[in-house]
Amino acid sequence: MTGLALNTYVHILFIIVIFCCLIAELMLINDQVSFSTIKRLSKIDGLYGLAAIIVVTTGLLNWMKFGKGYDYYSNNSLFIIKFSLFIVVGLLSLYPTILFAKWKKRHKEKQPEVIRLSHSNKVRKVIMLELGIMAFIPLLAELMANGIDL
Repeated sequence: MTGLALNTYVHILFIIVIFCCLIAELMLINDQVSFSTIKRLSKIDGLYGLAAIIVVTTGLLNWMKFGKGYDYYSNNSLFIIKFSLFIVVGLLSLYPTILFAKWKKRHKEKQPEVIRLSHSNKVRKVIMLELGIMAFIPLLAELMANGIDL
C-alpha cells in the first residue's frame, strides 16, 4: 500500500510540474526576448521533459505493479484515451523544444540584447493546446479510478 501511495504522489507531483513548466514557457515567450530568456526557456523545457519521463515511469508502475492491475487499465477505454492524449501532448511538445534549441544555438555567440523570435506566436498556440489537452487528463484519471468506462 505504501508503494502505491508514494508512486501516486510522485505521479501527481510531476503532473503539476508539467503544468508549471508549460505555464512558465507561455509566460516567457514573446516576439522579442533576451538571450537569458532563451536559456531559461531551454532549462524549463528540460525540466518539462524530465517531468514527463517521471510521469510516464510512475504511470507505468501504477499500470503494471501498484495500481488495479494490467487488465483493469488495458481494458478501460478512458485509460486508453488518457494515455493517447498524453502521447499527443508529448508529440506537440517537440515543436517548442526544437525551436528553443534552434533559438539558443543561433544566438549563442552574439547574444544580442534583444532577440526577435520567429514563430513565437505558433509556439504559444502549441503550448496553449498542450495545456488544454493536459487539463482533461486528470479528469479522465479520476473517472477511471472510480470505475467509470465508456
